[in-house]
Amino acid sequence: MTGSVPSPLPPAQGDVMVLRNQAQFQPQAYVVAMARRAAQAGAAIHEHSPVLEIDAKARRVTTASGSVTAKQIVMATHSPKGIHLVQTEMPVHREYAIAFEWMPDQAPGPGTFWWKASEHLSMRTLQVGERTFLVCAGEEHKVGIHNAKAGMMALESLARRYFGERPITHRWSAQNYRGADALPYIGRNHSGCFIATGFATDGLTWGTVAARLIAAELLGHQAAFADLVKPGRLSPVKGGKSILQENVLVVKQLLKDYLTKRQDEKLAALQPGDSAIVDAEGETFAAYRAPDGELFAVSNVCTHVGCKVHWNSMETSWDCPCHGSRFRPDGSVIEGPALTPLKRKHVPPLAP
Repeated sequence: MTGSVPSPLPPAQGDVMVLRNQAQFQPQAYVVAMARRAAQAGAAIHEHSPVLEIDAKARRVTTASGSVTAKQIVMATHSPKGIHLVQTEMPVHREYAIAFEWMPDQAPGPGTFWWKASEHLSMRTLQVGERTFLVCAGEEHKVGIHNAKAGMMALESLARRYFGERPITHRWSAQNYRGADALPYIGRNHSGCFIATGFATDGLTWGTVAARLIAAELLGHQAAFADLVKPGRLSPVKGGKSILQENVLVVKQLLKDYLTKRQDEKLAALQPGDSAIVDAEGETFAAYRAPDGELFAVSNVCTHVGCKVHWNSMETSWDCPCHGSRFRPDGSVIEGPALTPLKRKHVPPLAP
């Protein structure tokens, strides 16, 4: 920790974590190269084939077009699919980020500069060909119960305060799952499958560690480090408070959503771009009317453990506050532990 950052970054307000001389590489290029090597070694890679069901006992996974049976199942999927004990231990957050062009001669050099103590602002530079960008990421927000637009606007306001009015070239977000004791969960869990989760915001690093640990175990070896990250570990001293807080939050949100009458909107009043929890013909469901007027109506109950989903207007998704599952307006799964889409609801057309 330090109280200063290299010029020309603005003076820090409070302590700053400075990670100098970090290696930078393009993650998509890294994944493509890894996939190419896997294919050359004989692996079959199938894209656009989401798993709809996992039979851990039979070692079989089912997709919309068929099933695959294997000796081992590895779930390297942010959060393991289905219901797993580690999900009760992991807080789930989203972070929002922006990028804008930066003068190369003003770049502070390689590294990450993290104003966590005060502003919750992370900064780093990125070189893309002849262009230099400054990347700014904001503070974490609990999935499903945050205002996504407000989070992005707060980050943009913070960037303007320190760097002036600059055209923002990119906006995006990412989701992270953090282990209760700040370490990930890597290895075989109670289901008999291998899982790799809880990487927080260090997925490129922990993903590589997970691959090596799981590969070693499949070959009959076990690194000493494996015990520190095994899914079944119990660390009440390091993680007990975090586990308790996370589960209290989940229960509170579950009770709040089931005891609070949220369906105060009517379908006919839903304008293009609007969403609401609505009542129609004795049913309650989540509805969204797209800008072109198309209406999407789905169950408002998450298919993971039954919590109620909330609308994310920034990313046009239904997000679950309990364990981070996210769904498109048509109910299909975006990410999270949920395997099954939100059930579509039949909505009669409005009278002209």
